[in-house]
Amino acid sequence: MEAGQEKQLEKDKESSRGRASEATDRVRATEAMMGETSTAKAEEVEQEAEESKEKQQHSEGGEKTSSAETVGKAAQAATAIDFIFNIVKNSHRC
Repeated sequence: MEAGQEKQLEKDKESSRGRASEATDRVRATEAMMGETSTAKAEEVEQEAEESKEKQQHSEGGEKTSSAETVGKAAQAATAIDFIFNIVKNSHRC
């Protein structure tokens, strides 16, 4: 009876290792996906900042967006992206 229990315990351990490995792989895949999303969003924000700067330089009247405002908006967007990424990254711990 003891040998049977040991075999079952070993099977349970292997099963647990497999599930842990699968969970780790899913977390890594999610982190990679979020990293790609963050990079894409950062590039989008950078592009918007450049377009805004060009509009500012070419506009002859009306309101102009200052460089400081553009940089501030880009910094806020980057902070928001990092915040969301950290939430997703740490959500697997719950």
